Amino acid sequence: MSFAAEMAQVATDLLGEFDERPVGGKIQLKRNSAAVWDPTLVEDVITPGATIDLTGVAVPYSQGLVDGTTIQSGDIKLTVTMATEPLAQDKVILDGAEHSIISIVPFAFTGKPLTIAYAIQIRR
Repeated sequence: MSFAAEMAQVATDLLGEFDERPVGGKIQLKRNSAAVWDPTLVEDVITPGATIDLTGVAVPYSQGLVDGTTIQSGDIKLTVTMATEPLAQDKVILDGAEHSIISIVPFAFTGKPLTIAYAIQIRR
């Protein structure tokens, strides 16, 4: 197992162990269906939507970081591990409420294909 894969597993274990959300609360990534060009068929193919369970923690931004533009009051920072890279058009369902993704920062210390975790800013 590579170093990055081991660190991703450690991150997943720690984030799962220290999850303090109420019972029944969870974090999910909602990916809507999309049209993707298929050069073999020479047409757009509709990919199905998906809901992916995430392991991570959600914390509100401290008031000192809220600037009213980039970070607004009520924004939440997620730190999650996942095999699929999140996209800006995806939605995050946090404890049943849908949020939009504002920014995504990968923790890829050894290169993008070996991303350990993602910091995602979400807004309701």
